[in-house]
Amino acid sequence: MKSRDVAERLRAYAEGRPLPSGATITVPIAEPEDRIVLSFVRMGGESLPWGIGYQLGEDPPVLLSAPDGRQRDPVGDMCAELSKVLCGFLGSPLLTGEAVDPDNPPPLPLRQIWVPNRSHIEMIHLLNLRYSRTQYGDPARSLILRALGRASGFLFRESEREGQATVIDASAVLRDHFVFPADDMRQQHLGFLLAMMNTDGSFDERMQAAEAAEEFSVSHTLTPELERDELSPLVEAFNKAEGDGGAEVQAAASAAVGEIIDAENRRRIDLVNESIALLMKDARQENKGAAELAEDSIRERDCYYRWQETTGALDGDVLPHLTTSALTDGVPASASKRYYRMLAASDKASVCLLHDDPELQKVAVAEGDAIKGTLAAVSRAPSLKSDSDTEVEVWRVEASASLPSRIREGAKLCLAGSPDHDCIVTEVAVDGETRVLSIEPDKKLAGSLQVEADVLLLPASVAFFGIKKGKEAKNSDGPGAWLTHAQPGRPRRRGLNGPDVLERVEELRGS
Repeated sequence: MKSRDVAERLRAYAEGRPLPSGATITVPIAEPEDRIVLSFVRMGGESLPWGIGYQLGEDPPVLLSAPDGRQRDPVGDMCAELSKVLCGFLGSPLLTGEAVDPDNPPPLPLRQIWVPNRSHIEMIHLLNLRYSRTQYGDPARSLILRALGRASGFLFRESEREGQATVIDASAVLRDHFVFPADDMRQQHLGFLLAMMNTDGSFDERMQAAEAAEEFSVSHTLTPELERDELSPLVEAFNKAEGDGGAEVQAAASAAVGEIIDAENRRRIDLVNESIALLMKDARQENKGAAELAEDSIRERDCYYRWQETTGALDGDVLPHLTTSALTDGVPASASKRYYRMLAASDKASVCLLHDDPELQKVAVAEGDAIKGTLAAVSRAPSLKSDSDTEVEVWRVEASASLPSRIREGAKLCLAGSPDHDCIVTEVAVDGETRVLSIEPDKKLAGSLQVEADVLLLPASVAFFGIKKGKEAKNSDGPGAWLTHAQPGRPRRRGLNGPDVLERVEELRGS
């Protein structure tokens, strides 16, 4: 933890309650019709869901379950139902029939998937791994499940992109906007956080309510006691009745299992809805930079889901070799492009929200990424941005040298409130207890400040360069193309037919 995080945590302990963190809400909340709350429950040791719950907007929750989470067909039927809803919600052209042009995208709303915590995002990844290229069972159902696999792959990859507003972890959002008087491990539990927020009284009273909420799981895994003592006997009865032909017993066991699983998913969905309502009632305004990040999320969905759903589409499906691998980046050039895009997103997310949040600005100054000082003098000197001898305005900014600083010569900063106008640091010096910076401002900022005015300089975004590098990584003749566009060698195989196989087996046994 950083020193500021420690100080805030101690302040929350002293107050005995959660405290707001930051001056703004940094996550946009989509309209109800553009939100899905999604929850999973799985059987211990299984990778696919035992039950699924989802709620679209203000509609009643839809709860799905299988009597035995180990049976492939009932689980597949349940996931197929989710696929129809999820792919339609994301705007799959294979379902809507819309033409997608990445160069002229239509105006699209921000669509969000809210989940209780990180484990449910991991389940989305497991759906991607299991169903992206499945061929099992009924061909029509396999088609729908492959669509779910591709949609899940996009959602999981998007969840890893910093600043995205498509896949929202409710517990992480609360941790970002509030400081809780509890250790990091306990703060992963959404019920624990909400109980701390919504309980009035002393710290002990809040902690007592939080500990009671903590007894109920919010991850995709059930509590061992519930699964062992209540569900396991019902599953055994269901499977035994199936073998003995007891239809009534089987139906009763299946209904009892579904009732328990559905209650678990409903409780998780209610907790997420409670989190959304809490954020919407917060008196803090939404950060202006959040709208820009939301636009990026809309663009990602259009380009990296909707458009890719039409690339190589054939009879309502996408050709297997054009489906993004769930395991790894099989093409080095695509891996390079994605790496630079992720770096650009990280840089933009860290800078975009600073200009509208004084608390984040204080953190940036304290950590040495920004500088707050006074404009001591204005002079003129040859520009560093061009080779000509044209003189431009140069600011002399003085600040305290007691704080750490990562700012060096050649660094790009921007004036708070003017993120589109870069300023270049031409010189950095320390004179006693004063740090002196010479700054060449953007020409549009020349003359905008008076001497002795307070100055707050924030780090400028360099996301543009990451995006440009990502585009260059796709070129087959640029620097590094020998690596990103190298043709992979095929492994040498030894032909073994008939008796040769047995001979080879004996050779291996001997070795």
